[in-house]
Amino acid sequence: MESASAHGLPADLYQVDLNATKFERLTRAGADSPYPAFSPDEKYIGFLSEIGIFAVDRQQKNLIQVTNSGGYGGFDWGK
Repeated sequence: MESASAHGLPADLYQVDLNATKFERLTRAGADSPYPAFSPDEKYIGFLSEIGIFAVDRQQKNLIQVTNSGGYGGFDWGK
């Protein structure tokens, strides 16, 4: 599992299947959230934005807001 990012708006998350050469949008964040991180089990992608910490369920494609406190910078899952 790899990630790539680019800084600037819009910073939506996409899931890319390189074998099938297709992609799908996972978020419509509307915020600058350029540094996502995969959960240890790879079921979620987490990211920090200026409006909170979020997780995206990669199978269900739903966005879960974990906190209402945001910030700027990277994100890493606790172990």
